[in-house]
Amino acid sequence: SDTVFDVDAEPAPEEIEDAYARHANFRVIRRPSESLAYHLDGARLGEGTASVIVGSMPLDRMLGKAREHKVSLTELVAAMLIDEIQRIQQADWRHRRRPIRVSIPVNMRRHYPSATVRNFSLFANPGIEPAFGTYTFKETIDQVHHFMRFNMTAKNLNALMCANVRPEQSALLRITPLPLKTLAMRFAYYRSGESRYTTVLSNLGEVSMPEEMGRHIDRLDFMLGPSHQNPIVCAMLGSNGRLLGTFTSTIRDTALQRGFFRQIVNWGIPVEIESNGDPSTLP
Repeated sequence: SDTVFDVDAEPAPEEIEDAYARHANFRVIRRPSESLAYHLDGARLGEGTASVIVGSMPLDRMLGKAREHKVSLTELVAAMLIDEIQRIQQADWRHRRRPIRVSIPVNMRRHYPSATVRNFSLFANPGIEPAFGTYTFKETIDQVHHFMRFNMTAKNLNALMCANVRPEQSALLRITPLPLKTLAMRFAYYRSGESRYTTVLSNLGEVSMPEEMGRHIDRLDFMLGPSHQNPIVCAMLGSNGRLLGTFTSTIRDTALQRGFFRQIVNWGIPVEIESNGDPSTLP
């Protein structure tokens, strides 16, 4: 199968190329300006500890719900997360008016052909502006859907890609000592990275394996690592007719997870829940 690499074979040059550098055309350099986003918070779990809650549901039923709303599954799930976070924010006196954004990795291989096995993705941050008022679920879905369709085009993505590649070509940065570059990168990421979105949603889509491997696999799991600023993140994966939604968290409160899975159950879609945490906190 061309989806499985031979560990004894020599890597092809295209497998290790820097696809960003190859495809950035530098016609336009654009980095969107975003304000500070709302962040979830709560009592933290112990050092080095994370809560994992996995919900398994029929993939076809969730795809049907997405088609009902005329959006992709990723857009539907992003809207669900935003909608539930909006409810949490309205009970939070600290930052009720800050925007709620979900950061979604975009696979650049869909827009620019590349066989690289190195990272080749950018991020979209759709969301809502609670300062404008309370959004209905339909309004939230529309916000996410139109943001993704308007911004995630090859031309817009190339402008963003150029903004990321340009610093690598700076002669000054190349001669700057590594410790200073590391500090600068951390500061820049803190100021313009995680502070600009509320949570992360990554959807790998439906994953299939070659028959020779598939018969030995009962299930595939996919999870993301939370951070200090964004303590709850969500990963989605379709496999063997099931959709698995995995929340990884470093805080004790599970209101987001409970609300998310209860919404699916309210649609009449059965969800099986697993967790490594306290059963009393499960959805």
